[in-house]
Amino acid sequence: MPIKPESLPLFQGVPAPLLAASSVVRSYRLGEFVFRQGEPTSGLWVILEGRTDIERTGPDSVIHTSGVWQPGDIVGVAGIWDGSGYPAAARTLDAHTRLLWVERDRFLRLYRTVPAFAEAVSRMLAERLRYSQELVSDTRGRPVAVQVAVILSTLMARQGADVALTHEDLAHMVGTTRETVSRVLSDFHHRGGWTAPTGTFGLWMPARWPSGLKRGRMPRASGAVGGRRCRRGAFRPDFGPASKGWPVGRLTESPAATG
Repeated sequence: MPIKPESLPLFQGVPAPLLAASSVVRSYRLGEFVFRQGEPTSGLWVILEGRTDIERTGPDSVIHTSGVWQPGDIVGVAGIWDGSGYPAAARTLDAHTRLLWVERDRFLRLYRTVPAFAEAVSRMLAERLRYSQELVSDTRGRPVAVQVAVILSTLMARQGADVALTHEDLAHMVGTTRETVSRVLSDFHHRGGWTAPTGTFGLWMPARWPSGLKRGRMPRASGAVGGRRCRRGAFRPDFGPASKGWPVGRLTESPAATG
């Protein structure tokens, strides 16, 4: 559901006439780029409707997605202060996506003259840094199945039960291939962690991951995430039934999905 710019905590301290004079709302369709990697940073983008991902293409042409952002989130802020180019691209994930754009010089003027706005931006950047650090800590060096589970759990916590991503989108977030992600999700399904009616997957996740997951070990415990030992001593996550009161999430593949 679209939100109004003036309702966002980010702009609570900005007078409505000043906000209107400093910003422009732009609309995008599914799969369009809001900005591309390497382009000069033109300003701050705030998502009003839909979602965007942030994806960086490495020297080996491999795409890595660092996050999926939703209404209220800011994107494209990395090069605001030093005037450098965008370090990654922003691509829309929904058919109807609207973003508010604040040109760089106007953003810097607001940041310097409206203390409440500067504080809100700083708070959002601190939250973004915390999110990135926790995600890296919880996934780096872990088996692919654990990484997929952690990423889905994180997205569910931020976006709610419906997580519309293709298998390829998930692969870019994990740093693996689409085929590998499809095998992991199929494995979850065969072990009872998923249902798959008409392409919608039901995923039962615990409210909190046990500490063993973050260490890459999945201890068996009643009412917690269990696990089974695989080759080379790795563990794969198991998911319990909804009847035990675990939150239910749905991974709904977006219209572009083929897997």
